[in-house]
Amino acid sequence: MRVLRHDRKTKRSRWIDLVQYVAVSLLIIGLVGILFYAGMSLEFFSKWGALVGFSVLVGWSFVSPLSNKKLRSRDFWFLSGIILAVHIGVWIFVLRRVEIWKPSWFVVPMLLENALLQRLKHSSHRGILSSKKIDFLGE
Repeated sequence: MRVLRHDRKTKRSRWIDLVQYVAVSLLIIGLVGILFYAGMSLEFFSKWGALVGFSVLVGWSFVSPLSNKKLRSRDFWFLSGIILAVHIGVWIFVLRRVEIWKPSWFVVPMLLENALLQRLKHSSHRGILSSKKIDFLGE
């Protein structure tokens, strides 16, 4: 009997997740459509839209494997915010100085950035991002 109740909760939870994913996707598609209708150029979108997209992918790959306990840590979010601010600042500096930027050009730098973040995350137990007071991953 317990298994059936658990299955119902799981199915209900999956439906709620699906509805949320669809809603967010439609919102993003709608916002992009409105921006194009308002006169946003393809070059602008290829620079800044791709930056947002690749930043979300890098951030998701960094945060998704972490436990809820680690995600509730203020220190984790404080340090993640600093990393995000540096990431966005560097990319704004770069993208404002180039006239043509293709979305595919984000792949290699973002892969390197992701590798660096994964290295920092997995080596935090050895002291790179942890101290007695602040433990980046709560380990």
